[in-house]
Amino acid sequence: MNTDIKIIYRHLPSEITEDLQNISARTDLTVSTIHDKKEISYFTGGPADIEIFISTHLTELIVGGLILPTIYNLLKYSIKTSWKKLVSYYNKKNIKIEDDKNNISLTFCLKDDRIIEYKLDGTMSEQVIDKLNENIFEYLKDVNKQNKDFLNPDFKNKNETNPKISMQYNPQTSSWEAVNFAECEKQREELIRRIQDILGS
Repeated sequence: MNTDIKIIYRHLPSEITEDLQNISARTDLTVSTIHDKKEISYFTGGPADIEIFISTHLTELIVGGLILPTIYNLLKYSIKTSWKKLVSYYNKKNIKIEDDKNNISLTFCLKDDRIIEYKLDGTMSEQVIDKLNENIFEYLKDVNKQNKDFLNPDFKNKNETNPKISMQYNPQTSSWEAVNFAECEKQREELIRRIQDILGS
């Protein structure tokens, strides 16, 4: 049986993802959960604390507007509560949430092996999470915008095999933006050039 929602969580109690896990009990969707206990080195770019993968079948239902409102609202609610519980857990443990740390990744699989990935990090606040949650699903339904973004060479990560759009939160605009890998590469090259100039002077 194909899995509609796959959840991988790390270093956390299972209660944080229980709303996502319980979707299967309240709908006809299938949910699988993995507790990954392997050690992670964040110095080498470790994965998110919680990874959520939405299957191609379920994503295409969302894109086509064919998903039942109850399931649609339950998905949004579960993503939001998982984020709130994760933040609350960190606060109780006095663990600082780094602004650039990828705490939750949300991956939607589309047909033709295309992927849209959202990264929920420490720059977000509860005041904007509802808007951002809604924007995720609005973008999924905007096929024309998606196709345009997939064709944009600036949004292509040379290290990725499959077509992928990586979305990140911009706290200055309080909105999602596709990662501009071309601009990131320019900034990296400029940084290298400056370091070389300093070392050579």
